[in-house]
Amino acid sequence: MATSSDIKIHRDHCRWSDERTLWHDDVRMWEQEIEELRGKLQRIEIALGRQKHELQVHAAAVRLYGERDARREHELACCEREGNEEKEMMLAQVHDTEISQQNRQRERHNELKASQRRLMSELRSLVQIADRLPPAADV
Repeated sequence: MATSSDIKIHRDHCRWSDERTLWHDDVRMWEQEIEELRGKLQRIEIALGRQKHELQVHAAAVRLYGERDARREHELACCEREGNEEKEMMLAQVHDTEISQQNRQRERHNELKASQRRLMSELRSLVQIADRLPPAADV
């Protein structure tokens, strides 16, 4: 016949086994939560990459339009100096196209500004969370 101490040991082992089973279930659930979150973080990474690309394209266009305007300004100054009214008229006609391009660039800049502000506003809480985590080198 088993002693009272043997029964207690047996019960403890059964209880611990049940407890460890629950712990394994918890760990599996937590791992699943982490994988779901990783997928969402990847979507955030993609969105940030897309936004950065859009900003780089816009910056390149701004730079090119600035260079074009500098060339046009130089051409106009030459025309004025040389008295070339025909070329001045041609530059004036081209200027109408440049006006619409500048307006489009202004619209695009405002779209990017709104997109950037929205994205940063939505992700600001992630920055605060990241700032509370240990540095990546310690992980």
